[in-house]
Amino acid sequence: MNHKTRAVSPLVINYWMAEGVAVSGLLLLAVPPRVFSWHGVLSGVLFVASSANAVTAISLIGLSAATGVWCGTAVLVSFAWGVLVAGDEVASMRQAAAALALILAGIAGVVAASAWGGSTAEQHEEEAEEEDRRRTVSRQEGEGDTGDALLLGPAGTFASALPEVARGVLGWQRRLPAGTRAALGLLAAVLAGAIGGLILAPMVAAAPEERGIQFVPSMAVGALLVAPLVAAVLTGIERGGVSFVQATSSRAAAPGMAAGVCWNCGNAACIAAVTDPGVGLSVAMPIMQCGLFVAGLWGIFLFGEIRGGGPLALYWASGGTLVAGAALLAAAKGGA
Repeated sequence: MNHKTRAVSPLVINYWMAEGVAVSGLLLLAVPPRVFSWHGVLSGVLFVASSANAVTAISLIGLSAATGVWCGTAVLVSFAWGVLVAGDEVASMRQAAAALALILAGIAGVVAASAWGGSTAEQHEEEAEEEDRRRTVSRQEGEGDTGDALLLGPAGTFASALPEVARGVLGWQRRLPAGTRAALGLLAAVLAGAIGGLILAPMVAAAPEERGIQFVPSMAVGALLVAPLVAAVLTGIERGGVSFVQATSSRAAAPGMAAGVCWNCGNAACIAAVTDPGVGLSVAMPIMQCGLFVAGLWGIFLFGEIRGGGPLALYWASGGTLVAGAALLAAAKGGA
């Protein structure tokens, strides 16, 4: 196996995630009523834009830090949009302000824990190169590295593929100074959260008959149309890294599409919550960000991004702070 093709580029995963969202969304056409909504197409476009920034942020600053930043940003943006634009009523702005403060503190704690105890991109690259050298020797000795380990890993499992995604650093990223890489990663994470927090905002503005689960196929159309364009633009910017053909013709299709299907299942549940008058955008999206804990488990236990008792304690305390902030936002809306 050529070690230069070992890392899975974020562009590849982003493309196939969008395809997974599109395919799973179109399957819902089998469920009546069937409607088409341009608002849904816009939501699909927002999803692709958000995920493109998300996978870029992961490759630059790691899963734990990137997820913490974009989850917190999505909470703030979706709550503000729900209250200021969509007209969600808030019973206690004082509680809402306290909740926002908790969320900001949680974001800062997650990022600090990742920086304190996290493995650097350079360490990941060194570990990957060392494993490649070992596999090369094994193959030369006839012990059978067939090249399938690119995505399946030694155990042939989907889980073993995920570290390769997190460690996939593009050519231009390798040449960046550490400070620049961190700044760009944080910017990409903020954009992912800001755009992601508004993915369902178009549905709030859509006609009543377009809202609900029937909104998803239109989102699928938007993702299906825009994903190839985003892949083409980003691979053009890459120059000498991942080609468009590589980004759209890869064995990353299975894990990438699986990620898209998982996201769409959560999206369908979130749509049901947003359309509930007692919940709305300003509550549903903040609660959705509790998925930070699940993402953190992947980052910590599979990717080894945060190491050491102190950093881990800070990470989990900060995650708890984020959840408390999201819960307080819900209470502020209902006046609990």
